Amino acid sequence: MSSSLGRVSKEDMDLERNVCYIDGEEYPLFYAKVLNIICDEEQPVLYFLGKPGSGKSYAAAKLGYDLHDKLGFNGEFTPEKNIHYDNLEFFEAVRYNGRRKVQVKEEVDKSLNSLDYNQLENRKNGNVISLSRILEVPLIYVGQFMNRGDKDIKDLHTLRFVPTGGSNSYAFEVYYIDRKEDDPRNEYEKKFLQVWKPSKPPEKFCNYLDEKDEQWKLDSLEEDIKEVRADREDEDETESKEDMKEVVEKISS
Repeated sequence: MSSSLGRVSKEDMDLERNVCYIDGEEYPLFYAKVLNIICDEEQPVLYFLGKPGSGKSYAAAKLGYDLHDKLGFNGEFTPEKNIHYDNLEFFEAVRYNGRRKVQVKEEVDKSLNSLDYNQLENRKNGNVISLSRILEVPLIYVGQFMNRGDKDIKDLHTLRFVPTGGSNSYAFEVYYIDRKEDDPRNEYEKKFLQVWKPSKPPEKFCNYLDEKDEQWKLDSLEEDIKEVRADREDEDETESKEDMKEVVEKISS
């Protein structure tokens, strides 16, 4: 019988029912894949995608909670210590919070956007992913669109979760991303594992995520407004200088 924190053997996987058995308990089959990825020293990077309201943040929190509460990962999984919106806070948690502690990074479309790849925080995220393998820290990234997320997340994630069945179904197709080693084109095969219909995480997680999500979006909108206002002011100043230059030239001619 497979035990938590160790490899899950084929004998403890029921492929017809899409479940596995760990310490005598039944879990979704992909839980075995998560543990085996860590045991095989692969990158334990998971990517949850989906539009707003798809339940991706709840599902990510549920997975992190189960890995700690049921499968014996180190310490308690809490919203405050394991779910992050700020990049630096996330980086520090991966480095300093210890081995086998799941860390969740929310809102990667905004905070680790692919268009900002040359910015410092985006470039350092690749180092964080590399460190996750050494520390056996599963990283869970949550975003809306694949093409908006940081390049290193797209190139290095090993499990992908995509909503299925409509906005009210709260179900996810789970894929293993089997990459070819040393391939400069980063070719991979997307292998379907199962459809996962998780229960919601404990209520404190739902409340925390709802509050954080609302505040994050309000703060982000406020920053956008400031940037647009500053950009318009710069345009107005530039136009004013050009108008003044034109007046001076007319007077001088």
